[in-house]
Amino acid sequence: PIVANRYDNALHYVDRQIGALDEHLRATGQIDDTLWVITSDHGELFGEHGVVTHGKTLYEGEVRVPLLLRWPARLAPRDVDEPVSHLDVLPTVVDLVGVPQAPAFQGTSFADLDAHRAARRAIFANIQGLRTAESIVCWPYKLILERTSRETMLFDLEADPGESRDLSTEEVAIAGALGRVLAAQIDAQLAY
Repeated sequence: PIVANRYDNALHYVDRQIGALDEHLRATGQIDDTLWVITSDHGELFGEHGVVTHGKTLYEGEVRVPLLLRWPARLAPRDVDEPVSHLDVLPTVVDLVGVPQAPAFQGTSFADLDAHRAARRAIFANIQGLRTAESIVCWPYKLILERTSRETMLFDLEADPGESRDLSTEEVAIAGALGRVLAAQIDAQLAY
């Protein structure tokens, strides 16, 4: 209860700050021409998988976060359930405001959602701190390489969104293929 209360208090604080900004933009007539991008760097676990807080795992409760884009003058309201990466946010904003993409961008714009779906790529995540781990999602599969505990876990997020059934010993070929793609991504990041 104490951890959840602190989390709720933090959300309340952020909500009030966003509200104050919204009030100012409305009062000054800028609200319709303002592109809002609201997201988070991590989620939070409240006992799932035996973990409380964040920064310790790459389970969905920590890596899956909301992403809101709002631009009343340009974007029609809608809800989209589409996996994207934080690497895709800057290319999307640049695309929406009509600025050329920089060659150094690692992500791709999802402003044209159909094109983004057609070019669906793997989504990578990592943690470095008290624990070190990397993950890759190639829908519906997610592979987690826990470097600290030297564990490999494979989940089918569609069939098992709570990540309760490790398939790494049953789906060896899938785990191996995702492991190779993840290793290539890590090598590419180190070379970058």
